[in-house]
Amino acid sequence: MSALHFMNNSRPYVLDLSEVGADDVALVGGKCSSLGELFRELTVQGVRAVDGFSTTSHAYEVLLETGGLRKNLQKLLKGLDVNDLEELARVGGAARQMMLETPFPAEVEEQIHNSYQNLGKRIGKLNFEVAVRSSATAEDLPDASFAGQQDTILNVKGAERLIEACHECYASLWTDRAISYRTAKGFDHFDVALSIGIQPMVRSDIACSGVMFTLDTESGFRDAVVINGAWGLGEAVVQGMATPDEWIVFKPTLKLGFRPIVTRSFGSWSWWILETQGWTRDGGLPFAAWTSSWPILASIMPAGASTPSGGLRKRLNTPKAARDCAPSSAIAFGRSERDSNRCSIGPGTPTAIWVLDSRSSISAQRASPP
Repeated sequence: MSALHFMNNSRPYVLDLSEVGADDVALVGGKCSSLGELFRELTVQGVRAVDGFSTTSHAYEVLLETGGLRKNLQKLLKGLDVNDLEELARVGGAARQMMLETPFPAEVEEQIHNSYQNLGKRIGKLNFEVAVRSSATAEDLPDASFAGQQDTILNVKGAERLIEACHECYASLWTDRAISYRTAKGFDHFDVALSIGIQPMVRSDIACSGVMFTLDTESGFRDAVVINGAWGLGEAVVQGMATPDEWIVFKPTLKLGFRPIVTRSFGSWSWWILETQGWTRDGGLPFAAWTSSWPILASIMPAGASTPSGGLRKRLNTPKAARDCAPSSAIAFGRSERDSNRCSIGPGTPTAIWVLDSRSSISAQRASPP
């Protein structure tokens, strides 16, 4: 293992996914330990698993010791009644602000930067977008699951923005929901650490993504594999924003070499998430998703316009047509993820244009119907 990843030769702050596996939950959390296991075991078999790296629980712990952060959080949380929603919101907001304002120790920040550069060398890119993924070290129990409680930030580009996104991931460990859940389940807030997985983004405009379950999640039947998929990024599936296509595979039939798909169904999704950084100019917002019902009739306006009203109405037949027109005619359907302007879409098609601030994750609003 590289000496770069160690402080005093014993406490790794950052590890490549190739260096972690299923037994490292306490070090890099459940998500990153599974990603490392997949990468280590599948790449040698010719499967194209995604490369990446992960911060460790040691990086989170040393952040808590920076500037008295741990003591300040303990003081803030003392005596908190999570059933008092106003007080919970005040304490949660203050805790997140503390996390965001506490700088990373120099050693941690340096190792994140170096690992980002080394990942770029491995994939042949110098400046590239990554997904910044939270991975809690708490083990899921039959009556307690931490899945989905912390943030994932997509389309993070550049070392400086990566550090900001890591701060945001750490802060998401202190949302009102997370604080309340740990309290209700009897977990000490400081017994749960957070690891952060960093992986390159995929070309979502030419890809489909999804989730595969190694058993039937509804019945617990272990001889089935359930696959959910949709066009674009997998966040559309895991966040429940699209009803995906589904396939059910019967494992014994697969092992025998026969046709194993026993059920398949089409979802009712109307859009997909795309990585679209650079499609607009002059500060215009990128698109997070395009409708799957083409063509659409969109309002195109000059960069800087506050609303699309009065803009040129243009028929866009494909996602490529929309992408190609952006550099010459800025298309902006909103100012931020909290303020979507109205957009015009052809009659009979779903209103499915989403806007996404380049500094946020997928918590965007759908544009209002005309």
